[in-house]
Amino acid sequence: MNWRQNPSRVAWLILMVSFTLCVLLAIAVPVGARAVLLHATRAKFAFLEATQGTAQLWSPGEAVASAIIERRAVPEGSRIVTDGATKGVLTLSMDEDAQAVLSTVQLSPGTEVLLREARSPRFSLSPDPHRADLDLRQGRLFLTIMQAEDRDVLVRLVTPDAAVNLGVGVYDITAGSGETRVRVRTGIAQVIGAGREIELGAGQRVNVASGPQPQFPISDTVNLIVNGSFDGQLAPLWQE
Repeated sequence: MNWRQNPSRVAWLILMVSFTLCVLLAIAVPVGARAVLLHATRAKFAFLEATQGTAQLWSPGEAVASAIIERRAVPEGSRIVTDGATKGVLTLSMDEDAQAVLSTVQLSPGTEVLLREARSPRFSLSPDPHRADLDLRQGRLFLTIMQAEDRDVLVRLVTPDAAVNLGVGVYDITAGSGETRVRVRTGIAQVIGAGREIELGAGQRVNVASGPQPQFPISDTVNLIVNGSFDGQLAPLWQE
């Protein structure tokens, strides 16, 4: 079609395209602005300190580990390793002075963990929680998740066998030898393995093996007395 021969049709086409673009912009701009206000995030402050021995920290892009004894900032994407004689504490905080602590993660000897993300909402209008994403590749973690004044705190932990969502509370999680064990001291944990999701409350635990679906949680009571019926030898008296 030659627009010179039918200028009115070209004018209508330009008018319809302009109207469509105007409608799209009228919808996209407010929706996009709302999404930014509600879901934009900023990095939280994370610090690592060795409480025993020397922890190893691989920052993103670094091929050589840094030896950690005193407190040091940990960027997102860092890998932390403790050997058999080392313990450490990873602290997630709202401020660089670690005065507004959101959660502490105690690393037992022989532990490897990756800090994928540590994020907080950028704007106060957001309903999203403070959150942290960790990969526990092996070892044992003791997590204490605090209650923040303004919003919830959520920690997502991924192991080779399961994914675990943790709210405010105290938790003991071990991964290794093809099995993940989740113990809840206080709080609520959601454990997902092999397509099945279960919820644990205070005083419960569950073992998740690689492959099969996790079983229902059981009570976390442990009988510390061996030979409680006093049959046979009485020593040793306590189970480690």
